Amino acid sequence: MTSFGAPDYPSDLSDPVLQDLATKAIDWAQSHGLVMKPAPNVTAALPLANSHYTGLATHAPLALFPSPIPRASFRRAADIQPHLNSLFHRIANDYEFLVSHMEGLVGVDDFTTRLYAIYQRVREQPLNQPITLAYTRSDYLLHQSTDPSDHTLAIQQVEFNTISVSFASLAQVTSNIHRYLWSFPEYRRQLTFSDPSRQWDELDHHLPPNQSLHGLPSAIAKAWQLYGNPKAIVLMVVQPNERNIFDQRFVEYELQSKHQVKVIRRTLKEVDAEATLHPETQALLIGGEEIAVTYYRSAYAPQDYGGEEEWAARMTVELSKSVKCPNISYQLAGTKKVQEVLSRAGVLERFISDPDICSRIRECFTGLYPLDSTPAGRQALQQALATPERFVLKPQREGGGNNVYGHDIPSFIQTLSPKELGGYILMDLICPPPTSNILINQGQLHHGPVISELGIFGVWLSDANTVHLNAEAGHLLRTKVASSNEGGIAAGFGVIDSPLLI
Repeated sequence: MTSFGAPDYPSDLSDPVLQDLATKAIDWAQSHGLVMKPAPNVTAALPLANSHYTGLATHAPLALFPSPIPRASFRRAADIQPHLNSLFHRIANDYEFLVSHMEGLVGVDDFTTRLYAIYQRVREQPLNQPITLAYTRSDYLLHQSTDPSDHTLAIQQVEFNTISVSFASLAQVTSNIHRYLWSFPEYRRQLTFSDPSRQWDELDHHLPPNQSLHGLPSAIAKAWQLYGNPKAIVLMVVQPNERNIFDQRFVEYELQSKHQVKVIRRTLKEVDAEATLHPETQALLIGGEEIAVTYYRSAYAPQDYGGEEEWAARMTVELSKSVKCPNISYQLAGTKKVQEVLSRAGVLERFISDPDICSRIRECFTGLYPLDSTPAGRQALQQALATPERFVLKPQREGGGNNVYGHDIPSFIQTLSPKELGGYILMDLICPPPTSNILINQGQLHHGPVISELGIFGVWLSDANTVHLNAEAGHLLRTKVASSNEGGIAAGFGVIDSPLLI
């Protein structure tokens, strides 16, 4: 058992029973779309006309059992999501605030500099689209004090994601896999709080229903409706050779089947080649069809911009009348610099007048520090060099694999100029208590200590001053081997999981 009463898996499973459960999980995953494209080194058996396309798929990495999360921590994270939605909407629309903190990154971080230039160009134009659509995810880890006498647990925010938020579709499928496996007594027996003779009365109590697939398509459909042209369509901006395409296809299929909204997929380079702006209305047009909503599943990292064509495409979309999910100001609001600034005393109160809400949000913050030339930045640098094991170094980036941890920090800092270092922030290392689980990846089982990161999805839709949607929209649990620092599934570090509330 862990320090917070979580069961260890498996306690008494024979190998045949374990293999049978794993086979059931894999078959269910492949039957219900919990799949990804294989790695690029896997040759397609049936190549299509597009030589980059493969008809092959494999089950997404998944946990055989749901991983334990304290019920109170789960509820705390879910309950504050609407307040975080409101907070980041206000940040994205606070020009003075964004400029004051982005200016310090201009010329320091090349990627943020280019995004900021687009933001300023858009600000120079008359507002042609008052509709704002945001789909976000706030990620958390449990933190346990390194003091052995302190057994308290706190849920602490890792980051707030504002663009290309992924895995909502596959998260719901994974929750359903664990709910399916619950029907087998040998599976339920592993959950030490559960009486195996009781089947369904505990299910929703311990495995919370997850509707994460439906929140985004419903919000896009509502934004499409507000746009006001029933002939307009949705543009999904994607990466070339996307492995996580099925997570995206679920969104497309639901928009088409439930809302009768057409979706097209284009890379940024294809948008540059095909898109035009109507000279009078600034409507975004592709192939003669008007785009009501542009939904980004790329454009969040430097590698998405291979050349000037991709940057030109981003500028075209941002200047257009289409509803952007998200717009450029939201992407800047989601930078690590803004996350660090929000942790400073009094900053939340700029956006939220209710002291209780400010307190609830601030309770989820861990220590965050600048690394610029300010006194606070110089002090943080000294701490990072003196006790690097206490920290994580984070750039202004989304996606897995970008952070620097612990004893790797001093040598990495020495490769940076003071100006470059100002593009990073320092964060206290969150220390989650490990639990035990069995992870399945490409049919292989790994049994051992793991840690889990909880993500809460949020949706916001407003038209000028009218708020149409502001809600928590489901959850995601990502689990990784305890010895791994990163946890990104698409980046190859973790598996998809679901929470077991205890």
